[in-house]
Parts: sequence; C-alpha cells; structure tokens
Amino acid sequence: SYKFFLPNPTRWMDNDQFGHVNNTVYYSYFDSVINRYLIHHCHINYDVIRGFMVQTQCEYRRPLQYPDVPVVGMFVRKIGRSSVTYNVGLFPSSVLKDVSGEVMKIMSEGLFASELTEGTEDVTALAVGSCVHVFVDTQTNKPTPLPDNLKTGLQKILS
Repeated sequence: SYKFFLPNPTRWMDNDQFGHVNNTVYYSYFDSVINRYLIHHCHINYDVIRGFMVQTQCEYRRPLQYPDVPVVGMFVRKIGRSSVTYNVGLFPSSVLKDVSGEVMKIMSEGLFASELTEGTEDVTALAVGSCVHVFVDTQTNKPTPLPDNLKTGLQKILS
C-alpha cells in the first residue's frame, strides 16, 4: 500500500487540446514525488550518486484537468543492490485531511499515510504506475551500491 504522499497541483499549461492533463505530465508527477522523498527523507547527495530512470509505466484510469490537485502516492516495491522499484499512484485531493496552516510543509516535504484523512485502499486511483531507478556513481556513470542513508530512508516506505 502507498506510504508517502505529495499534493501536486495541475497547471493551466498541463492541459492539452483535448481539455485534460496530457499523458506525459503524469510522469513528471511520479518523478516529483520520488525525488522529493529522496531529498527530504533519504538525504540523497546528488554530487556523489544519481538515479537514472530506466523503466516507467503508467495506467490511466480517469483524466485530470486544471485546476485539479492530485495527491501523488508512492511506496518502494523492491530495493536491489543499485536499483529501486517504486509504485506510484495519483489520488483525488479528498484523501487529504484539513491541512490549513501546514500547506507549505506538506507541499515541500510531503506526508505519510498516517496523516491522510482516509486510507487510499478505498479510493480509486486516477492513475497508477511504476518506475525503476538505477543509481550510478556521478564520476563513472556506472551502477553503484546504494548508500546506507538511501537504503534506510527507502526501507521506511517498503511495502
């Protein structure tokens, strides 16, 4: 089940000529929640290690359109030696509790499942997907073992 969440407001420019958020934008939502988690909760040092996204997949279930504010959820499905497999999902903003006063913190750092108003198990996802990162040394661009701080942070949302 999803363990970490980040609200991600749609933008006017995200809509395409068909009046809904273009399919390519969904991948930017996935990328944003993953990198926000790595920065704020794993304290990744991008000067030493970087992740190459080597595989992505998205199943679209219901269109989004501006001004929707989907909540992007994620969990880690698998931690390998130098790779991580994530599952991601977009949920309606109704899964959020009343967050007045905490909006900036939530928008920058995200929140965990215990901070939601309801579990996402009972809410139909707007889209679901998966992503695989392979982490490489910044000098050689060759796969490198995950550092302890990254593994520790990722294990918190392993499902």
